[in-house]
Formats: sequence, C-alpha cells, structure tokens
Amino acid sequence: MKAWFLAVCATGVCAVCLVCASRRDEKFEVRVDAAKLTVELAADPDSRARGLMHRTDLEQDAGMLFVFEYSAEWGFWMKNTFIPLSIAFIREDRTILNIEDMYPHDTSLVMPKGPVRYALEVNKGWFAAHSIRAGARVMFSSNLSRAIRISP
Repeated sequence: MKAWFLAVCATGVCAVCLVCASRRDEKFEVRVDAAKLTVELAADPDSRARGLMHRTDLEQDAGMLFVFEYSAEWGFWMKNTFIPLSIAFIREDRTILNIEDMYPHDTSLVMPKGPVRYALEVNKGWFAAHSIRAGARVMFSSNLSRAIRISP
C-alpha cells in the first residue's frame, strides 16, 4: 500500500507530494557524477526513522535515499545500524553539500553543513572510491523523480 503525504506551507498547500516507497522491493537509479547506484527510498517519517537499521549488509552499489518535505539541517545517527556508512547531504538543487562517514551503533548526530532536502547513505568509502566530493551533481532516474513528484 502506498501512502501520500502533502507538505503544508505557511502560504497553504505546497505542490510537493511524497510517495511512501520504503518497501525493500522498490528500487530506483541514482547517478552521482558518472557512478550509478540502486537505491531504496525513505520518504515518510517511519521509513526515514528506520533507515538501514538492523541490516547486516548492503550491496556494493546500493544505498538509501532519504527524501524530506523541505530543506533543513536534518541530523542522522547510527542507532541499531550494523553497517559502516557514508552519507552525502544533498541540497534542493541536487548537489552534494558535504559527505560524512558514520560508524555502527554511534548515537552521536551527523549533521549537514547547511539545509538539505535529501541524504544518500551508501557503504562507507563508496564516495571516496568513486572520487565523489562536495559539489558533485546527483541525478535521479525518471521513475524516481515521478515517485517523489519532482522534475528529473
């Protein structure tokens, strides 16, 4: 079952609807510069809170894309997460603001260096192995863009 969420702004209703696509069988393609990833979505409060918790492995070119209703300084921690991860904090324009490494079971907050609309978690070291740094462009496949109701 898919759930729809509508962001409400001070001026009324925003035109952004998010699809709850947190089921593990729904995969989407993301490109970061020339590198390709297959991602799961965390686009509602429950799937964002759960993230990659309780998993013991993550495929090599796989990850989880966190989608928020609006840009803010969203913090992340690794409670109940067994996999060492790297996280890219991504601005509204889909450029990477900063990349941080995160360690299993660490409950300290990992923060972006400013407001972000997206976050992308992958196996620790994936960004470095692909020479991806802050400023890199993140591109969403057309089916991912449709799922989260933005332009590609």
